[in-house]
Amino acid sequence: MRFRIVGLGVALAVVAGCGLKLPAVIPPVVPPVVEVPPVIPPAPTRATIGVEVRDDSGAAVAGAAVVVEPGGVTLAPTDERGYTALEVALGEYAVRVAALCCRVVQTDTFTLASNRHVRVTVPRLAPRLVTLAEDPIVKANFGSGRDVDGMNIFTPFLAALWNAGEYERAERWLQLQAGEGLTYLTLALESRPYPGYPLAGFDFTHDLPRFLAFVEWLRLHPAADGGAWRFVIYLSSGDDDRTGLYVEVPRYAAALRPLTPYAVFSMGWETLGAWPAVDVSRWATAIHEAFGDDARQMVHGRKGRVAAASFHGDGTESSCADRGLRWIDYQDGQRPGLGGCVEPDDPWLGDEASSLSSHGMQYVKDFAYQFELGLGTWEPCGRVFSGRYDENNRELLAYPAGCVFNRFDDAIARVARGICTDDYGRGGPCAWDRGLKRFWVWETDTEAAFKNQSTPANAERMANEAAKLCAAYGVVCSWGSGLPSSMRSPKGGR
Repeated sequence: MRFRIVGLGVALAVVAGCGLKLPAVIPPVVPPVVEVPPVIPPAPTRATIGVEVRDDSGAAVAGAAVVVEPGGVTLAPTDERGYTALEVALGEYAVRVAALCCRVVQTDTFTLASNRHVRVTVPRLAPRLVTLAEDPIVKANFGSGRDVDGMNIFTPFLAALWNAGEYERAERWLQLQAGEGLTYLTLALESRPYPGYPLAGFDFTHDLPRFLAFVEWLRLHPAADGGAWRFVIYLSSGDDDRTGLYVEVPRYAAALRPLTPYAVFSMGWETLGAWPAVDVSRWATAIHEAFGDDARQMVHGRKGRVAAASFHGDGTESSCADRGLRWIDYQDGQRPGLGGCVEPDDPWLGDEASSLSSHGMQYVKDFAYQFELGLGTWEPCGRVFSGRYDENNRELLAYPAGCVFNRFDDAIARVARGICTDDYGRGGPCAWDRGLKRFWVWETDTEAAFKNQSTPANAERMANEAAKLCAAYGVVCSWGSGLPSSMRSPKGGR
């Protein structure tokens, strides 16, 4: 090892002695210093709006409906602390609050740049709430009136005006309704656009807090008696594809049950004679079970229809089967082999008399009658009254054959008095007395009015004639297409 080291030294010395230069020592390469900018997190794009609702006494308001505008974003109802919250995009917002106890309040617009707590004070509601028990007679005009512009006032579409922010026009409608002496408004959870009607359809079925907010806005405006409006609320549009929505009734009831003292509920428009009998039964049962014994329920019959049971005409057993219907033998010796064709799952098997008093319909205490009236105006049929119902002299109270009031006469007799009449008003007690209902003169000329083929004056004339029949039978009627002259407000608004 030592030899090799010495030898190497000699060799280096020789090289040095020959004048060769060794390369200079190269310093290490130091990379330049690169300054890395700090990582800046992205600016937040969302924040939480927390809303605390108190009444003007400082008490927390639970169950209040809170909506953030613009966009109509609905928060969960306030809890027992009066609090609710939701994360939304940053931006300019206002908060609208509605509660059953209080006036609707909307805050000034504010800028949401970070989480924000908003406290809203809602003044206690006026006018005074009036219950159905205090005012059981429905006084409404849902479709036979006109506003100052000549537009048909179809009160369910107050919702369309409210949704569109047309509050002034909606308020004018309410003033006209109150001016007629009315105390009830007819509303609906949903309605598709009507052909020829200029207002948009609406659907609250998936935003029930917003519907409650709409109701509370309506109750800020007094009815004819100075109290808050009472309501008739249709839970469905009544279209054929809504028959199965009885499964949604528990959800509806969970939100709408606080309205029970102030509203009559109906499954849908013109359901008797339009929906399968089994679905009418299911709806009536579902409403009773979900809303409770105290809820008041109404059923609306299609033109002239007074029974929930199905009937699709006379026929033989084979002709009924060909249409997928069930044959019910009339057991009539003079008409052998002839019977009625009814729906195979009809719980009443076509028995009209029992169809208002069983299989759910026993819970329905209010019956809304719709006239068999086509387009055009109605002219009086010339009936002369001689006082109250006279079982021994009914022919003196009869209308001519073909008069639209003949069917009305028969309907009120059966449904409200349990009297079975013929086309000329003759008859006596019958099995219909099991299903006695509060009788509503509901649709008179509404269809014609909606198509600008009738007038408010015509609706009033029909109401006057209907009032005579109500008095003749000793029935206190409710009203849906305006009031008879004797009940109208002295203001005479239309």
